[in-house]
Amino acid sequence: DGLTFEYAPSTFTVAVMTAGLSGQVYWQVAGSTVAGGVVANAKVFMGSQSSFGFSMTDSSGAFIVACLSTGTYLLGVEAVGYTSYDKPGVKVLTPGTITALSSPIYLNKGAQVSGAVKLPGTFKPYRDAQGNLIDRGHGVVEAWNPTGEGHAFATYEFGVGQTSAPYIITLPPGTFSLQAKMERFISETISVAITSTATLTGQDLVLIEPARIEGTITLLAAAGSEGVGVHIGAREQITNDQS
Repeated sequence: DGLTFEYAPSTFTVAVMTAGLSGQVYWQVAGSTVAGGVVANAKVFMGSQSSFGFSMTDSSGAFIVACLSTGTYLLGVEAVGYTSYDKPGVKVLTPGTITALSSPIYLNKGAQVSGAVKLPGTFKPYRDAQGNLIDRGHGVVEAWNPTGEGHAFATYEFGVGQTSAPYIITLPPGTFSLQAKMERFISETISVAITSTATLTGQDLVLIEPARIEGTITLLAAAGSEGVGVHIGAREQITNDQS
């Protein structure tokens, strides 16, 4: 296939050769090597520095991500009720060809952890550092296993006037730390223990607005043509007052 451009008095065609990836998604119980069945309506995405693709699995668990540039990708799969899957280093090398994965993708069933991310007040529009008006708050709930493998995340969104936003995240068995983040806000960390695939509700996270320190950096001499990189860090200072 190609794209045709018409410019009077001449016409020319530019050939566009893209690649793709196909595969199959199944589920299995954690620790098992036996497939339990197909996973329909799973989100499949592929990303690299130069290209991005998205697809959904059909009723047989099959998917095709098309219109990709050739290169090396991160492959990710997400489905409600299952732990997320990601695999770096997936290669798509042949233009005009759909490359089939050499083996199926297996998702583990997990527990759905849900709750609300709460603000101390209502969400109000504000302007960011570049002066852009921000009228919706986009944040993420991160979950990680402090002593073992496992990492997951879920997104949430605040509209003007809202005080809370729901989230749902799927986790495998284990003990996980949860924390909510959003521009200008962060929550305390809570711990949840996952022992089965049952639903765990009411895991609310309260956002707080940390103190902000602002100032101006003045150089003693003019910067060169390549500019100057500046890193500003902060750490807690602990004092031992024995008076």
